[in-house]
Amino acid sequence: MEIYNRILRKIKQKYDTLKKNRLEIILYHSVSREENIFTSSGHNIKPDDFRKQIQYLKENFKVIPLRQIREIFSGDKIFDGPYACVCFDDGYLNNLTEAYPILEELKIPATIFICPSVLGNKGLLWRDKINFLISRGLADDFVGYLKKSKNSHKYRFAMLKEMTFYKWSKNKSAITDMSIREDLDQYFTEKNISESRIAKQCNLFMERRDLTGYEYLDFGNHTWSHPLMTLLDYEQQKKEILKAHEYLSEAGIVPFALAMPFSPFNDDTIKICRDIGYTFLLTVASKSNILTSENKDFFVLHRWMAAPGLLKKLKAVI
Repeated sequence: MEIYNRILRKIKQKYDTLKKNRLEIILYHSVSREENIFTSSGHNIKPDDFRKQIQYLKENFKVIPLRQIREIFSGDKIFDGPYACVCFDDGYLNNLTEAYPILEELKIPATIFICPSVLGNKGLLWRDKINFLISRGLADDFVGYLKKSKNSHKYRFAMLKEMTFYKWSKNKSAITDMSIREDLDQYFTEKNISESRIAKQCNLFMERRDLTGYEYLDFGNHTWSHPLMTLLDYEQQKKEILKAHEYLSEAGIVPFALAMPFSPFNDDTIKICRDIGYTFLLTVASKSNILTSENKDFFVLHRWMAAPGLLKKLKAVI
């Protein structure tokens, strides 16, 4: 019996240590009660459900700013978690109008990773264009357009038999490079579809002036236009990262991390981030982060995609 109790104590000690070292990073996109093309895409959460999830995090984790992770990682700190961080991707205005009042009320810090190319509703991210086509029943028409485009040889149309158009359009084996952005632009022009008008009608994205003045918000780099980075060469990746970095710097923000569009990255991505002094690269993966006191100057951190809907879905995720 004594041996059994010793084993149980060791297991509990190991569990308690892991719990204190645990870091969960929760990723949101859109927080809105409004129903439109973009909030019905699967990445939206209703404000009431968002509040319940944030309240749960507050009650069960030490919710810290992402910037603070570097301090926790380095030095001889004693971990006192579990920790959690909250972040958003893309730069949707409802992050400020719907999510921020909840964060402010509960005193919860968060980081919004933006794609500056669409701020001010100058246009749509290419994934938003895909959602628009699907919502308007134009997916098949667009595929037909691609088959006749100069870039048709870059697409693997046979894979459409194996997956939905939505999944196919972001599958790196199906589209092979980022020519789909060019083809989307040309299709919208030929069909006289104004992406800026759509963005303005939905009041979709933040303005540049929105990037300051929030006690519980920080802003970070999500690339300039949200490409699948591993479909770009080194120079193309560098342009995407640096252009967004410079935009943030000119707005008075000191960027410290790159949040990957989707999740794939490679050695080029890491080198570019390290060269401009970033501390983290944030990807999307269904796993926790375990903090250590090991001194490193660069970290790859995992983010859980927040579950839309009920609180029990978030609990199931983390």
